Amino acid sequence: MRAIAIVAPQVSKSHLLPFQTDRVVTWTDNPAEADVAVLFGGDGTVHFHLATILDHKLPLLVVPTGSANDFASSLGIHSRRAAVRTWQAFCAGTQNVVTIDIGTITKHSSDNCQLTTSNWYFACIAYLGLDSATNALANQLPRFLRAHGGYILSLLPTLVRFRPQRITVRDAAGSVLHSEPAMLTCFANTPRYGHGLRIAPEARMTDGLLDLCFVRRLGKLKLLGLFSSVYWGKHTKLPYVSMCRGERFILETERPTALFADGEYVCQTPAEISIVPRALRVIVPRPGML
Repeated sequence: MRAIAIVAPQVSKSHLLPFQTDRVVTWTDNPAEADVAVLFGGDGTVHFHLATILDHKLPLLVVPTGSANDFASSLGIHSRRAAVRTWQAFCAGTQNVVTIDIGTITKHSSDNCQLTTSNWYFACIAYLGLDSATNALANQLPRFLRAHGGYILSLLPTLVRFRPQRITVRDAAGSVLHSEPAMLTCFANTPRYGHGLRIAPEARMTDGLLDLCFVRRLGKLKLLGLFSSVYWGKHTKLPYVSMCRGERFILETERPTALFADGEYVCQTPAEISIVPRALRVIVPRPGML
């Protein structure tokens, strides 16, 4: 079996050593030659390499070594030690591989009367509004602060200057689901993002659907209370929160607005967000998980 190690810049090479002890595995730097990918990093690293992994149809093991590791946690891998055990089981022949859905963002644009289409994949959640503005500020912090409360540190200054705008979300048939000022809008493949925020607690990576969370305009003090509820997934029944599911959504805003996914900037609105069912094989701690 040939494996490729995908390593984020901040990851020490020593993190690879526990994964390189099995003699049945040889290592390569070429994804075209690999049978499996082992990724050392966080959600941003997964996001950056997702297209390559999908193109080569590689099963993926995520070793959580980033500032945000919500994708690995959603797969049941909460530490490097858990990742080592999961890898050892895989190398021993345990059938601990499952196939999950992946989100995609599509942007249509016109340049010199020529229509172009761009696509990006995401593993966890695509979002805009207060959380994307907060994310943009948090990404400017040193990595240590990003990993230790950077989102919360960035939330308060973002909240002071944030002004909600009208967000329009349509379903695949073009029918309007929402069209009103919103604090945040999220399209979730996994239950969590943002260092453990359970924005879509019922989201499943194997159901062929995205969970839409739409938070209407509300007072900023009430919004602070909302974030404490989100950590426990208790916000979904609140009157200013709407949840629904779908395979494809059309997203429009009053003015071009940054759309983020997996903690990274993707593009400006408008855009289409959809699900690609059973697109990615992932290595998980136990057979039959998810």
